[in-house]
Amino acid sequence: RFEQMTLMKQGDNPMFQFLKGGPDYRYYRWRIYSMQANLQLEDVTNRERIASELKAPSQKPNPMPQEEEKSVGDVLMKLTAAKESIKTSRKAIVALLEKNPSWALRVCDMALEHVVRLHLDFSRKLHLVYLLNDLLHFYAKRRMQEDTDLFARALKRFLVPIL
Repeated sequence: RFEQMTLMKQGDNPMFQFLKGGPDYRYYRWRIYSMQANLQLEDVTNRERIASELKAPSQKPNPMPQEEEKSVGDVLMKLTAAKESIKTSRKAIVALLEKNPSWALRVCDMALEHVVRLHLDFSRKLHLVYLLNDLLHFYAKRRMQEDTDLFARALKRFLVPIL
């Protein structure tokens, strides 16, 4: 159901091509299978090393002041599946990115670190995907400005490792 809903809303978005058989489809299907079979990434070897290798090394996130990093960390920790939680989290991240749009890459990096460091279960990862989807929808509505594409571009390289 989630895949169908995402395909309906994001069908034309190139970042979600992995749902239709794009370049990352095999990895996505493997992740779904491993979760359903209750396989853990720890069964492979060194989860953090694997996740770091999945990140493109070409761009490093802009440093963010410690206070803002703590704010993003708190948002990610408190995230639930409730619509109000997702809406509040989106507003907090949008407000942060309005201060400095170049922090989009760091926000996505922190989302991946959150998944890897806490070994999130499927439902917590799903909450994060709901938030990322909400952010993409928000910025899709504002895409008339160049800055607003920064989040979509930043998320592109983090989406598959987060899943």
